[in-house]
Amino acid sequence: MNDVAKAPELNIALIKRTVAPKATDDELAMFIHDCNRRGVHPLDKLIIFTNAGGKYTPITTIDFMRSRAAESGEMAGSDDAVFINEGGAKKPNRATVTVYRLTNGARYAYAATARLEEYYRNTPTWNHMPHTMLAKCAEALALRKAFPHQLGGLYTREEMVQAGAEDEIEGDVITDQTTALFNELDKQLADAAEEGLGKLQEVWGGLLPREQRLMEAAKNERHKPRAIKVGEAGGAQDQSADTQSVAQMSSSANPNH
Repeated sequence: MNDVAKAPELNIALIKRTVAPKATDDELAMFIHDCNRRGVHPLDKLIIFTNAGGKYTPITTIDFMRSRAAESGEMAGSDDAVFINEGGAKKPNRATVTVYRLTNGARYAYAATARLEEYYRNTPTWNHMPHTMLAKCAEALALRKAFPHQLGGLYTREEMVQAGAEDEIEGDVITDQTTALFNELDKQLADAAEEGLGKLQEVWGGLLPREQRLMEAAKNERHKPRAIKVGEAGGAQDQSADTQSVAQMSSSANPNH
């Protein structure tokens, strides 16, 4: 615990009790070291402690990896994932993402390929959104290749099997019960999205933490964009109605029209 004790501003007991309850002293020291060198607070949960199979692995999100690459000042864009479907399979067999980095004024490409057989888990999110999940794995691979200093040792949740953390958050593994729950919640979120972002946020806030974990990818990738689109369309309709109303008032006020 000597290394941990060097960070007196951290409430070590609270961290161990809340975000790293299964951590040994050495694992806790490693976790706090990872957070410190990446400039995040352990309680912010931008880097998540996992200890599946007795091996500590830091887990993060693809958005965190993107932001860290951008903060380097050398991120020069990325290409959309290119998918390969072999043998008429519905799920993609592999996805390739290319990330670009500036080095001494030159733009270099870093491509990486994720193969379904290496990452697939029999969960609702993987079964309903295999392209999105596999693309995130490929992008994470490419980002680590392009920015090893900033992202080395970090894995996204979608890569947990590859990273050695094979046990996903409880409740996410697919069973008859979780499939039925996913379908039920998916419909609730879809209906809410049709009423706009405010309604979607209201329904989302009413879900249990376990339900939110189960539906997080579907909400962010499918329902949230739809809710925003509905809100924008509604705004345009409202604006059109307001314009028509003003025109009618102007016409009534001017009998010459």
